[in-house]
Amino acid sequence: MTSLSVIIPAHNAEDTLPDLIKAIESQTVKPDEVIIIDDCSSDKTCEYLSGLSDPLYHIIKNDRNIGAAASRNLGIREAQGKYIVFLDADDIIEPDLFEKVSEAAISDPDIIVWSVSEEYINRDKKTVYVRKHECGCEFAGKLISPGDEYAALIRDLEKATIFGYPWNKAYKKDLLTGKKIEFPPLDFAEDFFFNADAFSAAYGVICLTDTLYHYINRADQGRLTERYVPDYFQIQKDRFKKFLSLQAELMGLIGNDSYLDIDASGLPDEKAAGWREALEIASGRYFRSFSSMIGRELEHGTDRKTIIEKTKDEMKESELYRLLRIHLGDFGMAGRYLYQPLVKGNAFAAVNHASLLIKIRRLCPGLFARMKQNR
Repeated sequence: MTSLSVIIPAHNAEDTLPDLIKAIESQTVKPDEVIIIDDCSSDKTCEYLSGLSDPLYHIIKNDRNIGAAASRNLGIREAQGKYIVFLDADDIIEPDLFEKVSEAAISDPDIIVWSVSEEYINRDKKTVYVRKHECGCEFAGKLISPGDEYAALIRDLEKATIFGYPWNKAYKKDLLTGKKIEFPPLDFAEDFFFNADAFSAAYGVICLTDTLYHYINRADQGRLTERYVPDYFQIQKDRFKKFLSLQAELMGLIGNDSYLDIDASGLPDEKAAGWREALEIASGRYFRSFSSMIGRELEHGTDRKTIIEKTKDEMKESELYRLLRIHLGDFGMAGRYLYQPLVKGNAFAAVNHASLLIKIRRLCPGLFARMKQNR
């Protein structure tokens, strides 16, 4: 049986961690160790952890708050298993998660991926919205190695918005430590860069279509996606550049040249279609982040004139904007409402549309969740 190490960063998780621990103890196949990093919790997380007497649990207490990314890096160094699975302390797993991972590990992949259920819980603890994020069935159970199909798998995962997460994957520890792959010290999106490095270094990936992880969005819990980060848009743009560079590299489209120089019209049909799909995915993500940046600035209190000028500067100076504006696909009514002013270069309308979306989120959070997932 393949050895598994589970890594859980925990900060003020007294209300949610016990449910996750129960889910771990109910597994059809138990992991070999569960490393829980208490990241300076100020609630009763520490007291709860002190009651876990089973030697399965390895508790680490940080002497200062270092965040989830650095806590995961600490867990990687401590892990003894062949494979590492990251879990978040406020989410839930299916009873056969580790059994499915162990079965897939027989083929000795560097990374194993599974599908996710994203669930929105209101303040009354009721589920108001559920969306499945699934791995494509055409990739199911296959050991996929670097090349065009590998690039297509990454596009599929990114379209399903599950490429960048660490908690729907198992990683071979030797891959991470051998290639010195760690979570970077960023304010957010560190998970994406970690996975981009891991997939770039991996020699084989297996995808499971099984929905084995439940990602919980709670109304009474602040998410990083709602926090103001001054360099939010720049980090996002670096993310899209990384995605496109990885795609071009795996498809053999670039050597020392930039992905900006790729001419799809001169490529074989299959490669041209793959590259255009990568551009369409990046375009949707780029304009979504562009719109989100405007909304974040509005909520932060930045005056409209400054936001409009910042928007105009991006339209005028950004290479990504020039490349991606002609590749935007159909992202639903909400997406068209938000993105078209940006694509057409109308900064004033873009700011007004983002302002209206903020009002919808405040007044109708359930409707906003659906709009967000379908744009």
